[in-house]
Amino acid sequence: MKKEIITLLLDSVKKTNSVGPKIGNHNIGERVIYAMDKELIDRTNDGNFVVTKKGEDLLNGKLEWDDI
Repeated sequence: MKKEIITLLLDSVKKTNSVGPKIGNHNIGERVIYAMDKELIDRTNDGNFVVTKKGEDLLNGKLEWDDI
């Protein structure tokens, strides 16, 4: 999975609570599963997505891609 794809996903989740458009060779489900497995996003009780603290740190440059 490419950093750019997950970064766009996290930014979309943060701004719109949705996963955004398909980009690259990975479908939306694969990106969501990857981000959830890496604890970058979480699901709310009503089914929306939120960026976790770890996801925020990645977006803000406090966490390196290789460290997730």
